[in-house]
Amino acid sequence: MKKIIKKATGILLAFIAIVASIFNVKAAANTINIGEARPVDKRFISVIAFSYKTTTDGRYLYCLEEAKDRVSNVSANLVSNPMYVDGGIRYILANGFPEKTITGDNDKDYYITQTAIWWYLDSTHGTTNLDNDFKVSGQDSYDLRKYVKKLVNEAIAHRNDKQDETAPT
Repeated sequence: MKKIIKKATGILLAFIAIVASIFNVKAAANTINIGEARPVDKRFISVIAFSYKTTTDGRYLYCLEEAKDRVSNVSANLVSNPMYVDGGIRYILANGFPEKTITGDNDKDYYITQTAIWWYLDSTHGTTNLDNDFKVSGQDSYDLRKYVKKLVNEAIAHRNDKQDETAPT
């Protein structure tokens, strides 16, 4: 009887090892470490100012809500498939800073990308991140509004793009 139990246990362990090796997938981290926030030097358009947000290893982060507190030096939980991340947001991230240069100035390009996200969400999801002063009539002495607006309009055209199932999230 002991011999049968040993064989059965051996077969069961071998089966588990084979199944585990077939389905061995690296799990994505469920937290992210946010580094020190660094203010963008200017209020490029209207009165909107905010801080650069980066991970502790230097990757840029963008906020979905302008009114959220500016966090730094904390760990945050990642959310899978949040309701606001659609083809338009993915378009902005793929065609904004740091993936592409817009003006050649990192501060301006980060500012354009962040405010394009907020403007896009206002236009498509009914949020109220940016007021009419920012979008239409507020000061724009660096002539950046046109870049934000262009990125937003292109993102709206890509709103319903499906995410590539093989792409990392």
